[in-house]
Amino acid sequence: MPPQDPSAPVDAMAPRARRGGRVAAWILLALVLLCLVGVAAHPWWLAPAASRYLSSTAGREVHFDAVRLGFGDGFAPRVHLRGVRVENAPWAETKRPFAVFDAVDFEFTGERSEGRWVVSRVRLTNGEVNLERHPDGRRNWRLRRPDDRGRGNYWFAVLEAQRTSLTFLHRELGLALRARSSPAEAAPAGAAGVDSLLPDRIDFDGSYRGVDYRGSTLAGGAISLLKSGLWFPLRGHVEIEGLRIELDGRAADLLRETRLDARMQLAGRSLTTLAPWIGSRHGTPKALRATGRLSVEPGRVALADAQAKVGATDLAGALAWSREEQRHRLRADLRSESADFADLSWLAGRAAPVSARAASAVRPAPVAARAVPAQPASAPDGASKARTWDAELSYAAKRLRVAEAPVVQSLAAQAKLLDGRLDVSSLDLGLAGGHATGSVSADLREPVPAGEARLAWRGIRLESLLPPLDASRRISGTLQGRAALAAKGAGVDALLASA
Repeated sequence: MPPQDPSAPVDAMAPRARRGGRVAAWILLALVLLCLVGVAAHPWWLAPAASRYLSSTAGREVHFDAVRLGFGDGFAPRVHLRGVRVENAPWAETKRPFAVFDAVDFEFTGERSEGRWVVSRVRLTNGEVNLERHPDGRRNWRLRRPDDRGRGNYWFAVLEAQRTSLTFLHRELGLALRARSSPAEAAPAGAAGVDSLLPDRIDFDGSYRGVDYRGSTLAGGAISLLKSGLWFPLRGHVEIEGLRIELDGRAADLLRETRLDARMQLAGRSLTTLAPWIGSRHGTPKALRATGRLSVEPGRVALADAQAKVGATDLAGALAWSREEQRHRLRADLRSESADFADLSWLAGRAAPVSARAASAVRPAPVAARAVPAQPASAPDGASKARTWDAELSYAAKRLRVAEAPVVQSLAAQAKLLDGRLDVSSLDLGLAGGHATGSVSADLREPVPAGEARLAWRGIRLESLLPPLDASRRISGTLQGRAALAAKGAGVDALLASA
Protein backbone atom coordinates (compact mmCIF):
# COMPACT_ATOMS: atom_id res chain seq x y z
CA MET A 1 0.00 0.00 0.00
CA PRO A 2 1.49 3.35 -0.95
CA PRO A 3 2.10 5.74 1.94
CA GLN A 4 -0.59 8.37 2.52
CA ASP A 5 0.36 11.82 1.50
CA PRO A 6 0.15 14.05 4.59
CA SER A 7 -0.60 16.96 2.37
CA ALA A 8 -3.79 15.27 0.89
CA PRO A 9 -7.12 16.84 2.05
CA VAL A 10 -9.19 14.90 4.77
CA ASP A 11 -12.98 14.28 4.21
CA ALA A 12 -14.33 15.31 7.66
CA MET A 13 -18.02 14.81 6.63
CA ALA A 14 -17.73 11.03 6.01
CA PRO A 15 -18.08 9.84 9.68
CA ARG A 16 -21.00 12.22 10.22
CA ALA A 17 -22.70 10.91 7.10
CA ARG A 18 -22.30 7.34 8.31
CA ARG A 19 -23.67 8.23 11.80
CA GLY A 20 -26.59 10.07 10.20
CA GLY A 21 -27.35 7.03 8.04
CA ARG A 22 -27.45 4.71 11.04
CA VAL A 23 -29.79 7.05 12.96
CA ALA A 24 -32.10 7.26 9.95
CA ALA A 25 -32.09 3.45 9.68
CA TRP A 26 -33.04 3.08 13.37
CA ILE A 27 -35.82 5.63 12.99
CA LEU A 28 -37.13 3.84 9.92
CA LEU A 29 -37.00 0.50 11.73
CA ALA A 30 -38.87 1.98 14.71
CA LEU A 31 -41.53 3.37 12.41
CA VAL A 32 -41.91 0.00 10.70
CA LEU A 33 -42.21 -1.78 14.07
CA LEU A 34 -44.70 0.82 15.26
CA CYS A 35 -46.77 0.26 12.14
CA LEU A 36 -46.63 -3.50 12.65
CA VAL A 37 -47.71 -3.16 16.28
CA GLY A 38 -50.51 -0.85 15.24
CA VAL A 39 -51.67 -3.22 12.52
CA ALA A 40 -51.43 -6.18 14.92
CA ALA A 41 -53.25 -4.39 17.75
CA HIS A 42 -55.95 -2.82 15.56
CA PRO A 43 -56.18 -5.04 12.49
CA TRP A 44 -59.00 -4.00 10.20
CA TRP A 45 -59.14 -7.52 8.79
CA LEU A 46 -59.41 -9.43 12.09
CA ALA A 47 -63.05 -8.62 12.98
CA PRO A 48 -64.49 -9.81 9.62
CA ALA A 49 -62.25 -12.87 9.61
CA ALA A 50 -63.17 -13.84 13.18
CA SER A 51 -66.87 -13.23 12.45
CA ARG A 52 -66.81 -15.48 9.37
CA TYR A 53 -64.84 -18.23 11.09
CA LEU A 54 -67.03 -18.41 14.22
CA SER A 55 -70.24 -18.13 12.20
CA SER A 56 -69.20 -21.18 10.18
CA THR A 57 -68.13 -23.28 13.19
CA ALA A 58 -71.05 -22.29 15.46
CA GLY A 59 -73.73 -22.64 12.80
CA ARG A 60 -75.22 -19.24 13.65
CA GLU A 61 -74.43 -15.59 13.02
CA VAL A 62 -71.48 -14.13 14.93
CA HIS A 63 -70.54 -10.49 14.33
CA PHE A 64 -67.88 -8.11 15.70
CA ASP A 65 -67.57 -4.48 14.60
CA ALA A 66 -63.95 -4.41 15.72
CA VAL A 67 -61.35 -6.66 17.39
CA ARG A 68 -58.32 -5.17 19.10
CA LEU A 69 -55.36 -6.86 20.75
CA GLY A 70 -53.18 -5.34 23.41
CA PHE A 71 -52.02 -5.49 27.00
CA GLY A 72 -53.81 -4.67 30.23
CA ASP A 73 -52.54 -4.17 33.76
CA GLY A 74 -49.21 -5.88 34.33
CA PHE A 75 -48.88 -6.50 30.58
CA ALA A 76 -51.62 -9.13 30.71
CA PRO A 77 -52.77 -10.08 27.18
CA ARG A 78 -56.03 -8.37 26.36
CA VAL A 79 -58.72 -8.78 23.69
CA HIS A 80 -61.18 -5.92 23.15
CA LEU A 81 -64.37 -6.54 21.15
CA ARG A 82 -66.67 -3.78 19.94
CA GLY A 83 -70.16 -4.13 18.52
CA VAL A 84 -70.72 -7.76 19.60
CA ARG A 85 -73.75 -9.74 18.43
CA VAL A 86 -74.00 -13.53 18.65
CA GLU A 87 -77.23 -15.30 17.80
CA ASN A 88 -78.46 -18.09 20.06
CA ALA A 89 -77.98 -21.79 19.39
CA PRO A 90 -80.72 -23.34 17.21
CA TRP A 91 -81.71 -25.72 20.05
CA ALA A 92 -81.83 -23.04 22.77
CA GLU A 93 -85.19 -22.43 24.46
CA THR A 94 -84.39 -18.72 24.80
CA LYS A 95 -85.06 -17.04 21.46
CA ARG A 96 -83.15 -13.87 22.28
CA PRO A 97 -79.53 -13.58 21.04
CA PHE A 98 -76.86 -15.33 23.04
CA ALA A 99 -74.96 -12.04 23.46
CA VAL A 100 -75.35 -8.40 22.41
CA PHE A 101 -72.87 -5.84 23.78
CA ASP A 102 -71.40 -2.47 22.95
CA ALA A 103 -68.05 -3.74 24.23
CA VAL A 104 -66.49 -6.84 25.78
CA ASP A 105 -62.96 -7.05 27.21
CA PHE A 106 -61.02 -10.21 28.12
CA GLU A 107 -57.75 -10.23 30.06
CA PHE A 108 -55.72 -13.44 30.26
CA THR A 109 -53.13 -14.50 32.80
CA GLY A 110 -51.39 -16.90 30.44
CA GLU A 111 -51.74 -19.54 33.17
CA ARG A 112 -53.56 -22.87 33.16
CA SER A 113 -55.42 -24.41 36.10
CA GLU A 114 -56.83 -27.93 36.10
CA GLY A 115 -56.22 -28.06 32.36
CA ARG A 116 -58.09 -24.80 31.61
CA TRP A 117 -56.93 -21.34 30.60
CA VAL A 118 -57.59 -18.65 33.22
CA VAL A 119 -59.38 -15.50 32.04
CA SER A 120 -58.43 -13.12 34.80
CA ARG A 121 -61.07 -10.47 34.05
CA VAL A 122 -64.13 -10.00 31.85
CA ARG A 123 -65.71 -6.59 31.30
CA LEU A 124 -69.21 -6.40 29.80
CA THR A 125 -70.58 -3.01 28.78
CA ASN A 126 -74.15 -2.13 27.89
CA GLY A 127 -75.80 -5.32 26.71
CA GLU A 128 -77.15 -8.76 27.57
CA VAL A 129 -76.04 -12.38 27.69
CA ASN A 130 -78.30 -15.44 27.82
CA LEU A 131 -76.61 -18.64 28.99
CA GLU A 132 -78.24 -22.05 28.69
CA ARG A 133 -77.08 -25.56 29.55
CA HIS A 134 -79.10 -28.69 28.89
CA PRO A 135 -78.95 -32.03 30.74
CA ASP A 136 -77.24 -33.68 27.76
CA GLY A 137 -74.25 -31.36 28.23
CA ARG A 138 -74.93 -28.91 25.40
CA ARG A 139 -73.96 -25.30 26.16
CA ASN A 140 -75.03 -22.38 24.00
CA TRP A 141 -71.82 -20.43 24.67
CA ARG A 142 -69.61 -22.90 22.78
CA LEU A 143 -68.85 -21.39 19.37
CA ARG A 144 -65.86 -23.27 17.95
CA ARG A 145 -67.10 -26.76 18.92
CA PRO A 146 -70.82 -26.32 19.64
CA ASP A 147 -71.46 -30.08 19.98
CA ASP A 148 -68.70 -30.61 22.56
CA ARG A 149 -70.23 -32.02 25.76
CA GLY A 150 -66.93 -32.15 27.67
CA ARG A 151 -65.73 -29.87 30.39
CA GLY A 152 -64.95 -26.23 29.66
CA ASN A 153 -61.65 -24.83 28.47
CA TYR A 154 -61.63 -21.58 30.49
CA TRP A 155 -62.01 -20.34 34.05
CA PHE A 156 -63.47 -16.82 34.36
CA ALA A 157 -62.07 -15.30 37.54
CA VAL A 158 -63.47 -11.73 37.82
CA LEU A 159 -66.50 -10.11 36.21
CA GLU A 160 -67.24 -6.42 35.70
CA ALA A 161 -70.71 -5.79 34.30
CA GLN A 162 -71.94 -2.28 33.51
CA ARG A 163 -75.59 -1.82 32.52
CA THR A 164 -75.81 -5.52 31.74
CA SER A 165 -78.57 -8.14 32.00
CA LEU A 166 -77.87 -11.85 32.36
CA THR A 167 -80.00 -14.98 32.28
CA PHE A 168 -78.74 -18.47 33.09
CA LEU A 169 -80.76 -21.67 32.65
CA HIS A 170 -79.18 -24.86 33.97
CA ARG A 171 -81.70 -27.57 33.22
CA GLU A 172 -79.81 -30.36 34.98
CA LEU A 173 -79.63 -28.44 38.29
CA GLY A 174 -83.10 -26.97 37.95
CA LEU A 175 -81.63 -23.46 38.17
CA ALA A 176 -82.98 -20.32 36.55
CA LEU A 177 -81.33 -16.95 37.17
CA ARG A 178 -82.10 -13.47 35.85
CA ALA A 179 -79.88 -10.57 36.91
CA ARG A 180 -79.60 -6.92 35.92
CA SER A 181 -76.81 -4.50 36.85
CA SER A 182 -77.13 -0.72 36.99
CA PRO A 183 -75.34 2.19 38.67
CA ALA A 184 -76.28 2.39 42.35
CA GLU A 185 -77.36 6.02 42.02
CA ALA A 186 -80.04 4.85 39.61
CA ALA A 187 -81.66 2.79 42.37
CA PRO A 188 -85.37 3.48 42.97
CA ALA A 189 -86.49 5.85 45.69
CA GLY A 190 -86.35 4.39 49.17
CA ALA A 191 -83.37 2.13 48.45
CA ALA A 192 -80.20 2.24 50.54
CA GLY A 193 -78.00 5.30 50.04
CA VAL A 194 -75.12 5.24 47.58
CA ASP A 195 -71.78 4.07 49.02
CA SER A 196 -68.56 4.82 47.15
CA LEU A 197 -67.43 1.25 47.85
CA LEU A 198 -70.70 -0.13 46.46
CA PRO A 199 -71.12 1.58 43.08
CA ASP A 200 -73.25 -1.11 41.40
CA ARG A 201 -76.76 -2.37 42.04
CA ILE A 202 -77.75 -5.89 41.00
CA ASP A 203 -81.39 -7.00 40.97
CA PHE A 204 -82.03 -10.72 40.51
CA ASP A 205 -84.74 -13.35 40.59
CA GLY A 206 -85.27 -16.93 39.51
CA SER A 207 -85.89 -20.41 40.87
CA TYR A 208 -83.92 -23.38 42.12
CA ARG A 209 -85.46 -26.86 42.12
CA GLY A 210 -88.94 -25.42 42.12
CA VAL A 211 -88.31 -22.80 44.82
CA ASP A 212 -88.60 -19.15 43.71
CA TYR A 213 -86.26 -16.44 44.94
CA ARG A 214 -85.65 -12.75 44.32
CA GLY A 215 -83.52 -9.98 45.77
CA SER A 216 -81.10 -7.14 45.17
CA THR A 217 -77.63 -6.21 46.28
CA LEU A 218 -75.14 -3.37 46.20
CA ALA A 219 -71.67 -4.54 45.27
CA GLY A 220 -68.20 -3.39 44.30
CA GLY A 221 -67.40 -2.76 40.64
CA ALA A 222 -65.64 -6.12 40.21
CA ILE A 223 -67.22 -9.41 41.34
CA SER A 224 -64.95 -12.42 41.70
CA LEU A 225 -66.42 -15.67 40.40
CA LEU A 226 -63.72 -18.28 41.05
CA LYS A 227 -60.00 -18.88 41.44
CA SER A 228 -59.20 -15.23 42.13
CA GLY A 229 -59.19 -14.73 45.91
CA LEU A 230 -60.49 -11.19 45.27
CA TRP A 231 -62.77 -9.92 48.06
CA PHE A 232 -65.48 -7.43 47.13
CA PRO A 233 -67.97 -5.54 49.34
CA LEU A 234 -71.54 -6.80 49.36
CA ARG A 235 -74.79 -5.57 50.90
CA GLY A 236 -78.17 -6.94 49.97
CA HIS A 237 -81.00 -9.36 50.58
CA VAL A 238 -82.73 -12.40 49.10
CA GLU A 239 -86.35 -13.46 49.62
CA ILE A 240 -87.25 -17.14 49.27
CA GLU A 241 -91.02 -17.64 49.46
CA GLY A 242 -91.62 -15.83 52.74
CA LEU A 243 -88.09 -16.13 54.11
CA ARG A 244 -85.84 -13.06 53.96
CA ILE A 245 -82.06 -13.17 54.39
CA GLU A 246 -79.99 -9.97 54.62
CA LEU A 247 -76.19 -9.77 54.34
CA ASP A 248 -73.77 -6.90 54.87
CA GLY A 249 -70.07 -7.62 54.49
CA ARG A 250 -67.78 -8.98 51.81
CA ALA A 251 -67.51 -12.02 49.55
CA ALA A 252 -65.10 -13.73 47.17
CA ASP A 253 -65.28 -16.39 44.43
CA LEU A 254 -69.05 -16.81 44.33
CA LEU A 255 -69.19 -19.83 42.01
CA ARG A 256 -66.52 -22.08 43.49
CA GLU A 257 -64.76 -22.26 46.86
CA THR A 258 -67.04 -19.44 47.98
CA ARG A 259 -65.90 -17.14 50.76
CA LEU A 260 -68.19 -14.88 52.77
CA ASP A 261 -67.73 -12.70 55.83
CA ALA A 262 -70.86 -10.75 56.68
CA ARG A 263 -73.47 -9.85 59.26
CA MET A 264 -76.51 -11.99 58.60
CA GLN A 265 -80.15 -11.52 59.50
CA LEU A 266 -82.83 -14.10 58.74
CA ALA A 267 -86.56 -13.76 59.30
CA GLY A 268 -89.58 -15.78 58.22
CA ARG A 269 -92.12 -18.40 59.18
CA SER A 270 -90.89 -21.56 57.50
CA LEU A 271 -87.73 -23.47 56.63
CA THR A 272 -89.54 -25.58 54.04
CA THR A 273 -88.48 -23.18 51.29
CA LEU A 274 -84.81 -23.97 52.02
CA ALA A 275 -85.33 -27.67 51.20
CA PRO A 276 -83.03 -27.55 48.10
CA TRP A 277 -80.19 -26.42 50.37
CA ILE A 278 -80.84 -28.06 53.78
CA GLY A 279 -83.04 -31.03 52.88
CA SER A 280 -86.75 -31.71 53.35
CA ARG A 281 -88.44 -30.12 56.35
CA HIS A 282 -91.89 -30.39 57.84
CA GLY A 283 -94.16 -27.55 56.77
CA THR A 284 -95.61 -26.29 60.07
CA PRO A 285 -95.28 -22.48 60.06
CA LYS A 286 -93.41 -21.01 63.01
CA ALA A 287 -92.01 -17.53 63.52
CA LEU A 288 -88.23 -17.46 63.12
CA ARG A 289 -85.66 -14.69 63.44
CA ALA A 290 -81.87 -15.01 63.68
CA THR A 291 -78.84 -12.74 63.50
CA GLY A 292 -75.12 -13.37 63.68
CA ARG A 293 -71.75 -13.13 61.99
CA LEU A 294 -71.69 -15.57 59.08
CA SER A 295 -68.36 -16.89 57.83
CA VAL A 296 -68.12 -19.20 54.81
CA GLU A 297 -64.91 -20.77 53.58
CA PRO A 298 -64.28 -23.82 51.36
CA GLY A 299 -65.56 -26.77 53.38
CA ARG A 300 -66.52 -24.68 56.41
CA VAL A 301 -69.50 -22.60 57.59
CA ALA A 302 -69.61 -20.80 60.95
CA LEU A 303 -72.11 -18.54 62.69
CA ALA A 304 -70.74 -16.50 65.61
CA ASP A 305 -72.46 -14.14 68.05
CA ALA A 306 -75.75 -15.76 67.10
CA GLN A 307 -79.07 -14.62 68.53
CA ALA A 308 -82.28 -16.39 67.50
CA LYS A 309 -85.95 -16.55 68.35
CA VAL A 310 -87.95 -19.59 67.24
CA GLY A 311 -91.57 -19.54 68.38
CA ALA A 312 -91.35 -19.20 72.17
CA THR A 313 -87.69 -20.30 72.30
CA ASP A 314 -84.66 -18.03 72.43
CA LEU A 315 -81.18 -19.20 71.45
CA ALA A 316 -77.73 -17.66 71.68
CA GLY A 317 -74.23 -18.91 71.00
CA ALA A 318 -72.14 -20.16 68.09
CA LEU A 319 -72.25 -22.90 65.43
CA ALA A 320 -69.60 -24.27 63.09
CA TRP A 321 -69.73 -27.00 60.43
CA SER A 322 -66.86 -28.30 58.35
CA ARG A 323 -66.15 -31.19 56.03
CA GLU A 324 -62.86 -32.99 55.55
CA GLU A 325 -62.81 -35.71 52.92
CA GLN A 326 -65.88 -37.87 53.76
CA ARG A 327 -66.42 -36.73 57.36
CA HIS A 328 -68.59 -33.94 58.69
CA ARG A 329 -67.62 -32.01 61.81
CA LEU A 330 -70.05 -29.98 63.89
CA ARG A 331 -69.43 -27.73 66.89
CA ALA A 332 -72.24 -25.97 68.74
CA ASP A 333 -72.33 -24.00 71.96
CA LEU A 334 -75.90 -22.83 72.58
CA ARG A 335 -77.97 -21.61 75.50
CA SER A 336 -81.56 -20.54 76.14
CA GLU A 337 -83.24 -18.53 78.83
CA SER A 338 -86.54 -20.17 77.89
CA ALA A 339 -87.12 -23.04 75.47
CA ASP A 340 -89.94 -25.21 74.20
CA PHE A 341 -89.11 -28.74 73.08
CA ALA A 342 -91.57 -28.41 70.18
CA ASP A 343 -89.64 -25.38 68.87
CA LEU A 344 -86.32 -27.22 69.14
CA SER A 345 -87.76 -30.21 67.29
CA TRP A 346 -89.08 -27.91 64.55
CA LEU A 347 -85.69 -26.27 64.19
CA ALA A 348 -84.06 -29.70 63.86
CA GLY A 349 -86.49 -30.57 61.08
CA ARG A 350 -88.64 -32.95 63.11
CA ALA A 351 -92.37 -32.71 63.71
CA ALA A 352 -93.38 -32.19 67.31
CA PRO A 353 -94.88 -35.29 68.98
CA VAL A 354 -98.65 -35.49 69.02
CA SER A 355 -100.09 -35.18 72.51
CA ALA A 356 -102.16 -38.05 73.90
CA ARG A 357 -105.26 -35.85 73.97
CA ALA A 358 -104.79 -34.83 70.35
CA ALA A 359 -104.05 -38.41 69.35
CA SER A 360 -107.25 -39.68 70.99
CA ALA A 361 -109.27 -37.22 68.96
CA VAL A 362 -108.00 -38.78 65.75
CA ARG A 363 -109.77 -42.02 64.90
CA PRO A 364 -107.15 -44.45 63.57
CA ALA A 365 -107.77 -46.21 60.31
CA PRO A 366 -108.27 -49.98 60.31
CA VAL A 367 -105.01 -51.87 60.28
CA ALA A 368 -105.73 -53.40 56.90
CA ALA A 369 -106.28 -49.97 55.37
CA ARG A 370 -103.09 -48.45 56.67
CA ALA A 371 -100.19 -48.55 54.24
CA VAL A 372 -96.75 -48.68 55.80
CA PRO A 373 -94.17 -47.29 53.36
CA ALA A 374 -91.42 -49.75 52.69
CA GLN A 375 -87.93 -48.66 53.65
CA PRO A 376 -85.41 -49.15 50.83
CA ALA A 377 -82.91 -51.84 51.67
CA SER A 378 -80.06 -49.50 50.80
CA ALA A 379 -81.36 -46.60 52.91
CA PRO A 380 -78.79 -45.72 55.58
CA ASP A 381 -80.01 -45.88 59.18
CA GLY A 382 -79.32 -43.28 61.84
CA ALA A 383 -76.34 -45.18 63.21
CA SER A 384 -74.59 -45.44 59.84
CA LYS A 385 -75.17 -41.73 59.23
CA ALA A 386 -73.80 -40.89 62.67
CA ARG A 387 -70.59 -42.78 61.87
CA THR A 388 -69.80 -40.16 59.21
CA TRP A 389 -70.03 -37.28 61.72
CA ASP A 390 -67.83 -35.95 64.51
CA ALA A 391 -69.54 -33.45 66.81
CA GLU A 392 -69.11 -31.49 70.01
CA LEU A 393 -72.34 -30.02 71.36
CA SER A 394 -73.15 -28.01 74.45
CA TYR A 395 -76.65 -26.81 75.34
CA ALA A 396 -78.26 -25.30 78.43
CA ALA A 397 -81.87 -24.17 78.88
CA LYS A 398 -82.73 -22.45 82.17
CA ARG A 399 -86.42 -23.09 81.57
CA LEU A 400 -87.56 -25.95 79.33
CA ARG A 401 -91.13 -26.82 78.47
CA VAL A 402 -92.05 -30.28 77.21
CA ALA A 403 -95.77 -30.63 76.52
CA GLU A 404 -95.66 -34.43 76.89
CA ALA A 405 -93.73 -34.22 80.18
CA PRO A 406 -94.80 -31.17 82.22
CA VAL A 407 -92.48 -32.17 85.09
CA VAL A 408 -89.42 -31.28 82.98
CA GLN A 409 -88.14 -27.83 83.98
CA SER A 410 -84.58 -27.33 82.66
CA LEU A 411 -81.76 -29.03 80.78
CA ALA A 412 -77.98 -28.81 80.56
CA ALA A 413 -75.78 -31.28 78.69
CA GLN A 414 -72.55 -31.70 76.80
CA ALA A 415 -72.28 -34.32 74.06
CA LYS A 416 -69.41 -35.62 71.95
CA LEU A 417 -69.63 -37.88 68.91
CA LEU A 418 -66.29 -39.21 67.78
CA ASP A 419 -65.55 -42.15 65.46
CA GLY A 420 -69.03 -43.61 65.96
CA ARG A 421 -69.11 -43.33 69.77
CA LEU A 422 -71.56 -40.96 71.45
CA ASP A 423 -70.89 -39.68 74.98
CA VAL A 424 -73.29 -37.35 76.78
CA SER A 425 -71.65 -35.98 79.90
CA SER A 426 -72.61 -33.38 82.48
CA LEU A 427 -76.27 -34.24 81.94
CA ASP A 428 -78.51 -32.26 84.28
CA LEU A 429 -82.27 -32.46 83.81
CA GLY A 430 -84.44 -30.27 86.02
CA LEU A 431 -87.32 -32.54 86.98
CA ALA A 432 -90.29 -32.07 89.36
CA GLY A 433 -88.50 -29.59 91.60
CA GLY A 434 -85.30 -31.66 91.69
CA HIS A 435 -82.57 -32.81 89.33
CA ALA A 436 -81.60 -35.94 87.45
CA THR A 437 -77.88 -36.00 86.64
CA GLY A 438 -75.56 -38.48 85.01
CA SER A 439 -74.15 -39.61 81.69
CA VAL A 440 -75.21 -41.55 78.61
CA SER A 441 -73.02 -43.32 76.07
CA ALA A 442 -73.69 -45.32 72.91
CA ASP A 443 -71.43 -47.33 70.63
CA LEU A 444 -72.64 -46.93 67.03
CA ARG A 445 -69.72 -48.68 65.40
CA GLU A 446 -71.20 -52.16 65.60
CA PRO A 447 -73.99 -53.42 63.31
CA VAL A 448 -76.28 -53.50 66.38
CA PRO A 449 -75.70 -50.35 68.46
CA ALA A 450 -75.33 -50.65 72.23
CA GLY A 451 -75.72 -48.01 74.92
CA GLU A 452 -75.63 -47.47 78.65
CA ALA A 453 -76.75 -44.76 81.05
CA ARG A 454 -75.89 -43.89 84.63
CA LEU A 455 -78.32 -41.57 86.37
CA ALA A 456 -78.81 -40.16 89.83
CA TRP A 457 -81.77 -38.08 90.98
CA ARG A 458 -82.34 -35.97 94.05
CA GLY A 459 -84.97 -33.61 95.45
CA ILE A 460 -87.67 -34.77 93.03
CA ARG A 461 -91.16 -34.08 94.41
CA LEU A 462 -93.02 -37.35 94.38
CA GLU A 463 -96.45 -35.74 94.20
CA SER A 464 -95.43 -34.04 90.94
CA LEU A 465 -94.91 -37.43 89.31
CA LEU A 466 -98.32 -38.82 90.32
CA PRO A 467 -101.73 -37.93 88.92
CA PRO A 468 -103.80 -35.49 91.02
CA LEU A 469 -105.38 -37.21 94.04
CA ASP A 470 -107.70 -36.08 96.84
CA ALA A 471 -106.20 -35.12 100.19
CA SER A 472 -106.90 -38.52 101.81
CA ARG A 473 -104.95 -40.39 99.16
CA ARG A 474 -102.24 -37.86 98.36
CA ILE A 475 -98.63 -39.02 98.67
CA SER A 476 -95.89 -36.40 99.08
CA GLY A 477 -92.19 -36.36 99.72
CA THR A 478 -88.89 -36.21 97.85
CA LEU A 479 -87.35 -38.94 95.75
CA GLN A 480 -83.69 -39.72 95.40
CA GLY A 481 -81.84 -42.68 93.99
CA ARG A 482 -79.53 -44.10 91.35
CA ALA A 483 -79.91 -46.22 88.26
CA ALA A 484 -77.65 -47.92 85.74
CA LEU A 485 -79.13 -49.06 82.43
CA ALA A 486 -77.73 -51.01 79.51
CA ALA A 487 -79.42 -51.69 76.18
CA LYS A 488 -78.68 -53.09 72.75
CA GLY A 489 -80.74 -52.99 69.60
CA ALA A 490 -81.22 -51.58 66.11
CA GLY A 491 -83.53 -48.63 66.71
CA VAL A 492 -85.10 -46.84 69.66
CA ASP A 493 -87.84 -49.45 70.21
CA ALA A 494 -85.33 -52.28 70.33
CA LEU A 495 -83.10 -50.37 72.72
CA LEU A 496 -86.00 -49.72 75.12
CA ALA A 497 -87.16 -53.33 74.91
CA SER A 498 -83.70 -54.64 75.84
CA ALA A 499 -82.94 -52.10 78.58
